[in-house]
Amino acid sequence: MSLKMKRCQWFLVAGLLLAISLIVGCGCGDAETVSSAPIDPRHGCWTWNCLDVSIEGAVGYRNYLVYGSAALDPDSSVRASQIRYSDFNADGIALSVADLAYLINLLHSEAAPQRQLIPYAFDVELRIDNGIVAATSEAEIGAYHFVFLNSSDTSQIQGPAESHLKLDSGLVGDTLRVLGWQTVIGDFQSECLPAGNNVLFSLPPDAFLLRAEFSDCDGNLMHVSYTPW
Repeated sequence: MSLKMKRCQWFLVAGLLLAISLIVGCGCGDAETVSSAPIDPRHGCWTWNCLDVSIEGAVGYRNYLVYGSAALDPDSSVRASQIRYSDFNADGIALSVADLAYLINLLHSEAAPQRQLIPYAFDVELRIDNGIVAATSEAEIGAYHFVFLNSSDTSQIQGPAESHLKLDSGLVGDTLRVLGWQTVIGDFQSECLPAGNNVLFSLPPDAFLLRAEFSDCDGNLMHVSYTPW
């Protein structure tokens, strides 16, 4: 065999060894990498320790809806995972109040709801008059979430005496968030709001509405219409 042929074989072997070393050392499975595998919406991976469907996960989700992004993990890679895995109802919309309603539905039953989710199939007409927030809905309301600006007082956030949903609110800077949900903790017994007219809560008169979300009891986002008075 000629010297030229031996050199060609050596370079071929060296190239193969280099390719193998690059594949082995690619860093696959790194703990901080966000998985791209399909997610089973019945077993979302969210909140501080990549929790399965659990009360802790619901409480973590509640904290986000009440306090905003401050409730997410400060580590950017963990936060990215939390956002990615927040779509419990698999409707393509992350961090929505419908995901919390769906998660509560899972915690109240032994199996995932069998009904196919249909976002925005039901309408909600929202009204705010003299600090009273009310809604007229075509279906039962499983949860709602509001974001207001220019508010400095949460003492006026009060629900009706015979409230079906647990009412929580949080003020961060001048941003006020209000959440109505079926809680799974404590002694408060909550259930969905009936279809039709419902008074939700009162709020400070200087609060300016930024956003409102409603979910039915199955975890479907509802179409919200609102005309300022």
